[in-house]
Amino acid sequence: MPSQVRTGLFSGSWWRTLLLALLAIFYILFTAGAAWTRGALEYLAEDYRPFRCAAEIAWRDGFAQVYDPAAQEACQRPLYDAYSRPPLRSPYATMPVLYLPAYLLPLLALLPLPVLPSLVAWTALNAVALVLYLRRLIRAGGLPGGPLLLGALALSFPAFATLFFGQVNVLLLVCLDACEQFIGVGS
Repeated sequence: MPSQVRTGLFSGSWWRTLLLALLAIFYILFTAGAAWTRGALEYLAEDYRPFRCAAEIAWRDGFAQVYDPAAQEACQRPLYDAYSRPPLRSPYATMPVLYLPAYLLPLLALLPLPVLPSLVAWTALNAVALVLYLRRLIRAGGLPGGPLLLGALALSFPAFATLFFGQVNVLLLVCLDACEQFIGVGS
């Protein structure tokens, strides 16, 4: 018995697109809910807080001071108090910086912006870089699926978590690929 391929409104592609749209809506609502109930820089963007402070400390005191826990706490505590909401606030903890100073360079460019606009700019830059980079990987790998695959990868949980927490994982991904291209791994 030959299999029938559905086309049109109820094709598999339509359902996958709908599921991706629903996932995107869920992520938006989850992010808005976290911002509303807990504030920024407490759960939402909790990794951005130490990166922002590391950039401020590097600019003011030099890169060696970025790893000083006392300097980090002096910078992070006021941000935490200003941008978190008390009802659901977790106990304060200073977040350490675990990356080399080179990963802080993009954040230095965002220092002239106030904290929340710089967070939005950081997230937007990472989202654009992620989509462009995934598109390049899909094309380079000759993978089928085009925009649907790109949407699925961009809406995967690791991609969402990177953007939600304000991490530097997109930069790490690009650097890893650049190293691979440089040394010729996989050639």
